[in-house]
Amino acid sequence: GNPQPLRPLMNMAASDIQERKAQDKVNKTTAFLKSRAQRGDATAGQIVGALEAGSLGLKDAMALYYGQMFQSPKENFQTFFDCGFSKIRAGTFNTKNNNKNFFSESKFFTDQLTLESKIQNIITSLEKDSDEYINTVNLMIDSPKMLSVNISFSKRLDGSKLKKKNIQFLVQEAKQQILKHYTDYNIAHIVINNYKIDGMDYPYLPSETKCQLISLDILFICLPNDLVLNFKNIFSESNILIHEIICSSYAKSINYKDILNLNGHISFIDVGFNKTSITSYIDDKILSVG
Repeated sequence: GNPQPLRPLMNMAASDIQERKAQDKVNKTTAFLKSRAQRGDATAGQIVGALEAGSLGLKDAMALYYGQMFQSPKENFQTFFDCGFSKIRAGTFNTKNNNKNFFSESKFFTDQLTLESKIQNIITSLEKDSDEYINTVNLMIDSPKMLSVNISFSKRLDGSKLKKKNIQFLVQEAKQQILKHYTDYNIAHIVINNYKIDGMDYPYLPSETKCQLISLDILFICLPNDLVLNFKNIFSESNILIHEIICSSYAKSINYKDILNLNGHISFIDVGFNKTSITSYIDDKILSVG
């Protein structure tokens, strides 16, 4: 049992595995760029040439490609993925023509190991229907470990006029506290529930107001980092960036509240396959999500 003589072989094997993984990623990225070049993407064609000539590394190539992509005119489509525990639904919406919206969904499933293939199938379907590649998506997800945190922050202004930067400062201060104390979570939504100005409550920020003391009641809706990272990795395999992360139960409650024009003390119960959530409001003020 002395492992010392085997250590060099083990190191060589580990190094070989890492090199193969790196080469596999280069091959996938090159294939992705080539496919886009064949569809008329001139930038992709130029970057493929630089990759194959060795004048660009993988990381620099993708940074350059996405940098050029986001400097180009706005995408024609906005894409949303609602990734539930037992079904995935997605839609890509034409920003210039409401008659050119496309939808796709998976069949019911319980095996989470099939999640990546189901997402890939939907991506392929939407790209085929819209005849455009998907570069970014807005991701709707939920989790039994979803967390909502209420926090209040104040700032003394001593009679100065209340400015937008004062609000931004308080929100940033509160955000830093959440990130410090909830290190395993990603902030999905920041909701200002109440503006308290010199002891008076306001649902919205009044304009042209001088005050001694401003206080904000802020709700943070957070999702587990490992869940967010898992989805980022899945979409990254298709060279797709996640633009926004949305807590699906919260988003759905806002939608139903607006459609039904509900006020007063109301609650929405979202019964899911692996999670049941309750979102409560008083008028436009959200009390809790969980």
